[in-house]
Amino acid sequence: MVNTKTRLNLKLSMIISTTVIAFAVSYICLSNRVYIIYQNLFYIPILLSCFWYGKKGFIYSGAIAATYFLFSLKYSPETLWDELVRLFIFIAIALLTYKLTDRIKVQQSKITNLNKMLKNDIEKFKKVEMLSHLGSYEVDLKTGKTIWSDGMFRIFGYEPGSFEPTKEKRIEFTYPDDKELVRKSIDKAINEKCSFTIENRIVRSDGSIRWILSTGYVESNEYDEAEKFIGSLLDITERKLLEKSLEEEKEKLRITITSIGDGVISTDINGRITILNKVAEKLTGWKQEEALGKPIEEVFNIINENTRVKCENPIQRVVERGTIIGLANHTALISKDGTERSIADSAAPIKDSDGNVQGVILVFRDITEEKRKQDEIYYMSYYDSLTGLYNRRFFEEEIKRIDTEKNLPISIIMGDVNGLKLTNDAFGHSVGDRLLRKAAEAIKSACRADDIVARWGGDEFIILLSKTKKEEAEAMVKRIKNICSEMKIDSIDVSISFGYDTKENVDEDIFKILKSAEDYMYNHKVVESNSMRGNIINTILNTLHEKNPREEKHSKRVSELCQRIGAAMRLPETEINKLKVSGLLHDIGKIAIEDKVLNKPGCLTDQEWNEIKRHPDIGYRILSSSSEMMEIAQYVLFHHERFDGSGYPRGLKQEEIPLLSRIIAVADSYDAMTNARTYKKTLDKDTAIGELIRNKGTQFDPNVVDVFIEKVLNNP
Repeated sequence: MVNTKTRLNLKLSMIISTTVIAFAVSYICLSNRVYIIYQNLFYIPILLSCFWYGKKGFIYSGAIAATYFLFSLKYSPETLWDELVRLFIFIAIALLTYKLTDRIKVQQSKITNLNKMLKNDIEKFKKVEMLSHLGSYEVDLKTGKTIWSDGMFRIFGYEPGSFEPTKEKRIEFTYPDDKELVRKSIDKAINEKCSFTIENRIVRSDGSIRWILSTGYVESNEYDEAEKFIGSLLDITERKLLEKSLEEEKEKLRITITSIGDGVISTDINGRITILNKVAEKLTGWKQEEALGKPIEEVFNIINENTRVKCENPIQRVVERGTIIGLANHTALISKDGTERSIADSAAPIKDSDGNVQGVILVFRDITEEKRKQDEIYYMSYYDSLTGLYNRRFFEEEIKRIDTEKNLPISIIMGDVNGLKLTNDAFGHSVGDRLLRKAAEAIKSACRADDIVARWGGDEFIILLSKTKKEEAEAMVKRIKNICSEMKIDSIDVSISFGYDTKENVDEDIFKILKSAEDYMYNHKVVESNSMRGNIINTILNTLHEKNPREEKHSKRVSELCQRIGAAMRLPETEINKLKVSGLLHDIGKIAIEDKVLNKPGCLTDQEWNEIKRHPDIGYRILSSSSEMMEIAQYVLFHHERFDGSGYPRGLKQEEIPLLSRIIAVADSYDAMTNARTYKKTLDKDTAIGELIRNKGTQFDPNVVDVFIEKVLNNP
């Protein structure tokens, strides 16, 4: 402020001084009648005041001119017009100076402001250069003079102005492997007057290596001659490190996606595929190079397994909601070759840092085998594997569901297959299974679509009928029986005993209704099963004789010999009748023995012999199924016991063995010795008698042998 005031005072002093001097000189000259061009002295204060003080100076100049005009009239009135012209000249010069000065000051102010702005911009640019790691340089192609910005020095790790920059310095600081690239790029830009952008490495003053983005272009003069080369360097080391890190992460992601056991598909926000891993290739049938850029619907073709309707696009749903979603159940993927697979999947949005969805990643897996196993588990949980009907577990859950007032009346029918155990014992479980399947078929065919038919137990079935009266249940039973009457398993009739009852009031206990139906069924079974068992026994005997006629003849001969022995031993007629039946049925258990074992011509193996030894037990089980045949079953069971206790199946001896079984043993052995067998030669009568005598007391009852030889064979 002191300096400014001093300058103002000095200017003012100079104006006043020159004014006083001008008037003093004018007074001396006019007083002495000396007419020299003293008036020009007034131009000095006029010009100075207008130049320095503008409008105030112009007013001051006008005052000087007016004063001088009056001053000159006093001493030289005759020069009025000359002085008047001079007055106007003074005022005109003052006005012109004032206006020019004012315009100069305005322009000077603008230039000052522009210089300030330029200086600020330069400072800002230097700061931007420093913050952004940017440097620039300029090369005069005619003189070779090179100018570097401060940022240029800093990029190479030097203080600004620490050395004289040159074009070669730019290349000298370049990483050795990249020097040729930089040199060729600059030379090409200069020679072809074009620009370039390259990435290369530099070596800083501390030996560290940095990545930079190099750009350059050429400025030409009006003659299209290359005049200046201007270049810039931008430190992109951080970006390169990020790129490297990103590439490593992308590679890790690629390896992860490739090695993951699930299919992975990534799409952009428009649903076009960007990634398809190997598992996804296998499941969709598309190669990644084929699928890239294609709409997801074209590659990921999914339908509902049950309705066969195309499923909604999961990618679109994720984009719209911005959340993770899972596929609906029963979704199937149709591959490019038409293969259908059950899949499970989920789709998740790919979001940027602002939470905006940029794409979607879909992860899915083949659950065909898993679903098959689940279906099997479900089927095993609620279905009977043999008949395909519902099982007891399902029925017990369904009865609770159906037991509501709106389903009244509710009827329950229970059925029991007659003769299943006898069939299993005689013909094997495979035939018994066929019998059960046939029975299930008969029941199912007579029921309505929404009736619940289940296998209740081994040979029991149950039917749950909602909104069904007792009369309707009875009619259904009759339909089933009519269907069964036309069915056979080989020569075995299909027979089922039924019972049923109906819940008509909501207060009744459904399980008491079930128990009532079960009791009713057992009452029917007592009546029906006996005749059925008799029929099956006859069927078994006929089947045995049909597949092995030799056994039929053998059984008849043994039956006749047994009757004759009984008569010779003076047994009651009832016992003789039992011997007759027992002799006919003694080998009925052989129905369960394989033909290849029964008819084997050579010696039996231990396993085959053990198989043969099962026939008394099997015969017993077959015959004991009928209460009328229980006593006969005992005689059949023990007809291979030996008198000394070494026989089978129980190892009984002497009197422990029923008499009728001892009689059957003698008759059976004699007939076997004297008639054709595949595994033995036929013996004559005397030789056979000798064998009987030799085995008295060990295999045979001595008394029975003596009666047989003396009173039956020798006394025909």
